[in-house]
Amino acid sequence: MKKDAKIIGVWGGRGSGKSTRIKELVKQNHRVIVADPIGEYGEAGFQSYKTHEGLYKALKGAWNSGFRMALDISEHPDMQASFLRLSRDLRQIQKPYYDGKDSRMITLVVDEMSLLVPNRSMAAGETDFLMLCNVGRHYGIEIIGASQRLAQVHMDFRGNCAENYYFRTTAHVDKQAARQILGPSHADELAGLSPHEYLHFKDGQIISGVNDFARQRRRAGA
Repeated sequence: MKKDAKIIGVWGGRGSGKSTRIKELVKQNHRVIVADPIGEYGEAGFQSYKTHEGLYKALKGAWNSGFRMALDISEHPDMQASFLRLSRDLRQIQKPYYDGKDSRMITLVVDEMSLLVPNRSMAAGETDFLMLCNVGRHYGIEIIGASQRLAQVHMDFRGNCAENYYFRTTAHVDKQAARQILGPSHADELAGLSPHEYLHFKDGQIISGVNDFARQRRRAGA
């Protein structure tokens, strides 16, 4: 069984284009689950559920045909606990992949990560998602995480990212965190990004890019 599920980070301030980048990244993925603390993915073509039971029932019914579903935890009294339960349950759901009995992978999208995986020491009962960061590829779970506040996301996620997309950001501490990966020579380029423009870091290389949505609009206006 291939163990090639990746972890991807998408970072940028409000309105910078990171949500658009996520939706473009998963556009061709047919097995996607979103942890949605804002409650916005129900309006983006995803089936949205407010309970784990509702999500898992729908997931079971769509298992062989593909799914694009979101767990809307925006009104949950403990969003982090709900997210950690999802992280724990996904390992069990993907156990057949781990055992070599099913080759189908899942993409887990985690939006506004600073709310769900803050950069602090966590108690033993709070590490289910961090476990996914470390062993998720063995379960066929690809993770795409996004946050407005890069520096406030737990290092166990940031340190496991195989790819990063850096959009425009305003907070000094978040700029510093991005420069630690990109290097000081890209500081001016990072600061000069317009909405939907990004720096893509992968395999030690940094490439400038723009979201497909913005590129198409630019062409239409040319």
